[in-house]
Amino acid sequence: MRTIELLLGGIIVVSTFVDILQSVVVPRPTRGSLRLAPFLLDGMWPLWKWIALRFLPAKYRAALLGIYTPLTVVILLLVWGIALIFGYGLLFLALHGELQPRLNDLGTALYFAGTSLLTLGFGDIVATGGITRVLALCAGASGMAIVSGVISMFFSLYSSLGHREVLVTMLHNRAGSPPSGVILLETYAHLKMLEDLPGFLSAWEEWSTEVLIGSLSYPVLPYFRSIRPYESWVSALGALLDPATLIISCIEDGPAGPAHLLYRSGCQLVNDLKDYFKISPAQAQVWTPRSSFEEAYTSLKSAGFCLADPEPALASFIQLRSAYVEALHSLMKYWVVSHRKF
Repeated sequence: MRTIELLLGGIIVVSTFVDILQSVVVPRPTRGSLRLAPFLLDGMWPLWKWIALRFLPAKYRAALLGIYTPLTVVILLLVWGIALIFGYGLLFLALHGELQPRLNDLGTALYFAGTSLLTLGFGDIVATGGITRVLALCAGASGMAIVSGVISMFFSLYSSLGHREVLVTMLHNRAGSPPSGVILLETYAHLKMLEDLPGFLSAWEEWSTEVLIGSLSYPVLPYFRSIRPYESWVSALGALLDPATLIISCIEDGPAGPAHLLYRSGCQLVNDLKDYFKISPAQAQVWTPRSSFEEAYTSLKSAGFCLADPEPALASFIQLRSAYVEALHSLMKYWVVSHRKF
C-alpha cells in the first residue's frame, strides 16, 4: 500500500464531495470554507469581465458576458468529475495489490477510476479485494449521484431564474429602458393605475426576498444575465427602490406601507449580496445631486402627485437612499450593468 497516494486520494475525494454537497444540496450560504466552486465562479469573473470591457465592442460585449455563467457551470461539472477520477485513481493506485491485473502506473489507475465512475464496466481490470470492491462501488455511485444532483440543481436554478426575469421583463413597459423610478410613477399616474401601485410594490417585495434566498443558496444565480442586453435584475431593483424612497419621502398620498416594506427588503438584498460576494465599494460619486432631485420632484408634481415640501423631502430622500445606493452601485459595477436613469 502506498501511503502518500492513499492520503492524497482520500483528501481529493472527500473535499470534492464536500464541495458538491455544499454547492448542490445544502440550501444555505456556505462560503466560509475552502471550496472549488466559489473559486472558479468568483475567480474567473474579473478576468472575463476585463477581456469583455477592454477588447470587445459594445455590440459583442453583452454576448460574451452572457455566456460566462453557463460556461462556468459546465467547467465546474467537468472539474468535479476530473477531481473524483483523479482521487479514486490515486486510491486504486495505492491499493494496486487488490486489482487484477495489478496497476503499475497512474494512467491505468485513472482509466479504471474513470470506467468505475462512469459505470462503463469494461471488465479488463477487476477489483478482487474487499476495499477496492467497495471503492469501485462508491465510484459508480458517485457518478450517478453527481448526475442526479446536477439535474436537480439545474431545475431549481432555472426555475428561480425564470421567476426572477418575469418581473424584470414586465418593468420595461412601465419604467422604460434602462428603467427609471420616476418614469414608473409617471406611468402609473398617466394610465390612472395608482390603485394598482400597492400590489405592484408588494410583488417586488416578494421578488426581492426570493432573489436573496436564491442567490445565497445558489451563488451562480446572480451571474446569469437577463435575456435582453439592456435589462438587468440589478437595475430593475434600483428602479423600484428609488420610487419606494420617493413615496416615503415626497409623496403624501402614496402607498407608504408597501413602499416601506419594499424599501427594507431591497436594502437587505443589495447589502447582503455586497457583503456575501465581498464586492468592493463603488468609486464613483453616488449621491443624487440637488438638480436631479428637483427635476424628479417637478416631474412627479406635473403627473398629479401630492408632494411634501421640497427641502424636508430632499433631506429625507438623501438619508433613505444612502442606505442602499452605494451597495447598489457596487453591484452594478461588479456585474457590468448600465447605469440607470433616476
